[in-house]
Amino acid sequence: MKPTALKFLSFIILLIWSIPLSAQTLYVDGIQGRDDAPGTQSEPLASLEKAVIKANTFSGEEPITIKIAPGLYIIKSALAIRDESNRQVAEKYTFEAMVMPGDPDWAPAKMPVIQCVADSNRAGKLKHAGSAFQVARSHVVIKGLKFTGNPNPASEYYYVIERRDSTLTGLEISQCYFIGEKNSAPIQGGVFAQGAGIRVDHCIFYGVKNAVMVFLGIRDFFTHSFYYLRGL
Repeated sequence: MKPTALKFLSFIILLIWSIPLSAQTLYVDGIQGRDDAPGTQSEPLASLEKAVIKANTFSGEEPITIKIAPGLYIIKSALAIRDESNRQVAEKYTFEAMVMPGDPDWAPAKMPVIQCVADSNRAGKLKHAGSAFQVARSHVVIKGLKFTGNPNPASEYYYVIERRDSTLTGLEISQCYFIGEKNSAPIQGGVFAQGAGIRVDHCIFYGVKNAVMVFLGIRDFFTHSFYYLRGL
């Protein structure tokens, strides 16, 4: 094969390989981004709400990744993490900090800070409670984020990450901080989850009333984290 043809073929292969990754990866930057942007690395989105809306329409046949730049992210309504086709997807849906622990330039100040100010957003028996991440699909991963409590007095009970469907599997939460303050921004539960494959690894819970709450359908549960319960 001629060198020119070989170079062209290599270019086509690289292009094909890059298409699924770029189509399934979104970047969010609360400082530099804007919500009418495409969500690429050079043109990031501004809010997690917009990123989740876009990501939920992606194909469940490829991994989905939302990369979050350092900064403060205010969530005004719960993030509904789901697959709009209502299929049981097998690929991971990941939220991760752009600078992760272990990176050479990581510092606690570079962790994206997630604060939910929504009022109660549940239905049924626990309608007085609310959450920031409402997980409604399998294989969700959350890494390297810092969650603070909910200062909205209308949210009586606040659970940061919630998965109510006990038929789901695969929920990994790692290298995250959960920081509550009982008088101004409480956290009733850091993780409220049901179903199989729940892993809470290398997380820190400080001032949280209940760090991890697991209920129905629990299998393959694992936690290795640090709990600071001061100030409850």
